[in-house]
Amino acid sequence: MRRIKQSLREGRAGWIILWLLGVPIPVLLAKPNSYEVASKVHDLTVKTRPNDVEKISLIRDLIAANVDLEKILNSLQTSPKTP
Repeated sequence: MRRIKQSLREGRAGWIILWLLGVPIPVLLAKPNSYEVASKVHDLTVKTRPNDVEKISLIRDLIAANVDLEKILNSLQTSPKTP
């Protein structure tokens, strides 16, 4: 968020950044081209093991701050049953 605010202050593609802040999907802002970024994201090791205490704590915090679990659980309870 700090980088976004700095970019806005410096006038670099400010309107695009402002628009992206309003979209309901995650957005990754990076200097390299799309292929390079997608390749780096694809190559990430994202396994979480039971002894990854810090990682588990971070995951819990991110979910609590960004995911509406109540809405998800409610939609699962009210979704139609398939035969």
